[in-house]
Amino acid sequence: MDDKIENILDFKLRGFYPNFNYYKFLIDNEGNFPVHKIGEGYRKPVVEYFTESGNIYELEIDFEDTIFLLNNNKELSNKYLEGLLKAKNKDSQIAEQLQLQKNEFYLKKLDCYNSVQLTENEYVIPSSSKNKYDIDHISHKGAMLLKLSQKAYPIPDFTIVSAKAFNLPTVEKSKIIRQAIENLENMTCEKLGSYDSPLVFAMRCAMPIYIPGLMPTYLNVGVTQQTFVALKNIYGYHVASKIYLNNLRTIFFLLFPHQTKPSISDRGQYYSIEQLNRKIGFYHEQIRLTDPLLLEDPYHQINFFFKQAGLFFEENELLINTFLKNKQAWPSFILQKMVWTIRDQDSYPGVLYSRNSYTGEGRQIESMRNIFGEDIMSGSVNAEYTEFHKPGEIKEKFPAIFHFLPKLEKLEQEIHSPATIEFATETFDNKSLFAVLQLNKSEMTGRAILLAAVEMYKEKLIEVTDITDLIQTYHLKQVFSPTIDEKELDKQKLFCSGFAILPRSAISVKIYFSAERALEAKKKGEKVGFCKEEFVPSDTVVMSEVDAIISLNPAAIHVVTACMRYGVQAFLNLEKYGVQLKSRQLINNDNTLINEGDWITLNSTAKSIYIGKAKMRPARLQQFIDGKKVDLENGKEVVFNKLAKAYQRYREIIEELKQGEIAGFNELIKILRNEKDKNQSRLIINEWFKKNTQEYTEQILKCQLGSHQEQQSFFLLLSLENKVIFFNKIIPVCIKRNLQGYTAGSFMIGRFLTIMLPVAFWKNFSETEILFLLNESVLFDKYIHILYEVGERNISKARHKILKEGLQEINLKTSNTKNFTSLKLAFNKWDRLNKNVSFKFDIETTKLIEGLKQPFGKLYDYTKPWSLAKLQKICDEEKIPLPEANQM
Repeated sequence: MDDKIENILDFKLRGFYPNFNYYKFLIDNEGNFPVHKIGEGYRKPVVEYFTESGNIYELEIDFEDTIFLLNNNKELSNKYLEGLLKAKNKDSQIAEQLQLQKNEFYLKKLDCYNSVQLTENEYVIPSSSKNKYDIDHISHKGAMLLKLSQKAYPIPDFTIVSAKAFNLPTVEKSKIIRQAIENLENMTCEKLGSYDSPLVFAMRCAMPIYIPGLMPTYLNVGVTQQTFVALKNIYGYHVASKIYLNNLRTIFFLLFPHQTKPSISDRGQYYSIEQLNRKIGFYHEQIRLTDPLLLEDPYHQINFFFKQAGLFFEENELLINTFLKNKQAWPSFILQKMVWTIRDQDSYPGVLYSRNSYTGEGRQIESMRNIFGEDIMSGSVNAEYTEFHKPGEIKEKFPAIFHFLPKLEKLEQEIHSPATIEFATETFDNKSLFAVLQLNKSEMTGRAILLAAVEMYKEKLIEVTDITDLIQTYHLKQVFSPTIDEKELDKQKLFCSGFAILPRSAISVKIYFSAERALEAKKKGEKVGFCKEEFVPSDTVVMSEVDAIISLNPAAIHVVTACMRYGVQAFLNLEKYGVQLKSRQLINNDNTLINEGDWITLNSTAKSIYIGKAKMRPARLQQFIDGKKVDLENGKEVVFNKLAKAYQRYREIIEELKQGEIAGFNELIKILRNEKDKNQSRLIINEWFKKNTQEYTEQILKCQLGSHQEQQSFFLLLSLENKVIFFNKIIPVCIKRNLQGYTAGSFMIGRFLTIMLPVAFWKNFSETEILFLLNESVLFDKYIHILYEVGERNISKARHKILKEGLQEINLKTSNTKNFTSLKLAFNKWDRLNKNVSFKFDIETTKLIEGLKQPFGKLYDYTKPWSLAKLQKICDEEKIPLPEANQM
């Protein structure tokens, strides 16, 4: 560059959101900021500046330079930038002047930062902590934020109130909350309720595992009448009003939970000043009449939010325990400085995916300008979708994200997976600052994860064992799922359109409108579609069991995540297309009806639902891999070639894993999830079982509610010999340890008996062992009865009901006698079953035995061919003669 510096007209700055750790690092290094020491998560800011001659230049700057460029005086900012350029152009006088400015700032802040005493103990953990804490105490979210903060990623200042504080007395807990707030005040140099620099923070309730969309989040905590005045002076009336309105609205709906909440179209960023004033006035008056201190005292307001979060946990503890697999845990609370994504039309929250979650190629952003981030995460706003392959494609539209992109590879290595980053970008005067709010593993389609996982393995970002963690059975089901035969498309009667979750999937199912009927049909082996007006997090227990989900309303992210996790096809927002649910019937705009139990076909490619069962043809990818001719649209051949190569490489990796020694049951399950050939799966399972019978038995006894499906799939592939060995092993263990029903692997033994086992199976057991198995079957049926009884929204109460009330009082309406026809064909010493046994058995078990004592003519109607044919089929399969009607 010439000695003469061109006049700067304007500049844009992109960088990371500053936090206490960055400033403390600067002070600790005597006014310098050695990037190589701070951590892998940091990246230097960049200034893009424009000169009078029309030229555009970029300059990488130091963190301390941003202190002077982020001020609100444009003239001073431009002057400082010109000074930077002159200093870099070897103007020693200007360089000295700039250094003096930096030294003044350093000396001014030295005493302040050195005198800061942050509280850190078992109850309060600041984001500046260098220590590691148990995830049970600080939550999955808190542990991830602390780890990222320690690595110098741009995490807004936060402090954690640990789960250990949850059950403390109110007075002691209040002291801890004050310590946490003081930490945040000291880190941010802001003060709760201040007239000049008010502290406003988000309060997030979090658990030891990631439960998307369930635990409460309260934004803009600490805003009061006097804080509103300060915010107005700093950010202007419009921005301050949106902040205040959000705070008031949150308080209002906690005070009056049964009030109708604003519709999706009621978005704060579009409000005029007049609308804001009217809405603020309404909520303000309602709160004032109920609890005026919530508007005046920030500590009173904060304690109110803590109390409400605690009540939410207590009311939903049973549901939360379902996600925790019944492990006892309490919430921790993350208090984090607000990032103003409503500051102007260039500010935005959103989600950044390191790999496109739908295609696996390129990257993806879901975002919306000038809103609060929770609007996206809760599903109340439909975010804009942006996909890109090269960083330059988003540089102008998303400069802060563009600046962060080089860090994605490190984050993928951190979590051994494609990464999903929840972020917030605060922009003002062309200065864009990127903040990370959370990091999670991405939920992806089958095509996406297959391409992404193999590519990441090739890039040495993940290990070979990570492949089996990332690529699940449902991913392969998606890739190889059948599609509707094109010849059948014209014959299908369209019922409605909808939003499909899993791309390029088609399935025919019978539709049911209650969890009870859906589970009952699934137990019979039907393909089941579960339809409701709205799905809530508690429905995920049922969602994991069915084959398709149909929702009349839009779904929040937790529903979408669950569908992708379980590989369940889902159609959402049918209401938008004129569909209604009335009296167990779906009704469309043409008044066409779909009744419960009717066949429907979901076709995600056409985004359509059809009436009736469709004829399917094999997936085109499978035909492509098999070398058959497949008609492909423009560009699809390239995609299919990539998928075919990725699948081939994936198969090679799985084969390598299978050749090695399988360490344990969990590793075995990972391999089997990725095995398409059932015969091969059967071979692997039975070989492993013979070597690890004891381990398999013990892990069955540790099963939790909700883990039945995978265990059942494993059991079905065991040979008859190994099934017998398993029961011979586990029955005496259960009798000796007094384990039954819930304590014996959460009814897992009874679940295994829902299939009719052959005559040869039953001949291996004594009267005592047969009685034990019949009793386990009855207990399992009672467990299923409880699932039906507690209802769709409270299905997680099953465990509580079992533990508190037991199963004795439940009377089974229908007998399971016919399921034990093969036992009746093999055994007839019924009077000896309940003699001299060392364990208690259920009264319903006695009734089951009485039913099995009856003649075959009582179980099957020999005068009706359709009834007798069922018994005849069993006898033919067993190669034994049909018993006489009066045979006992």
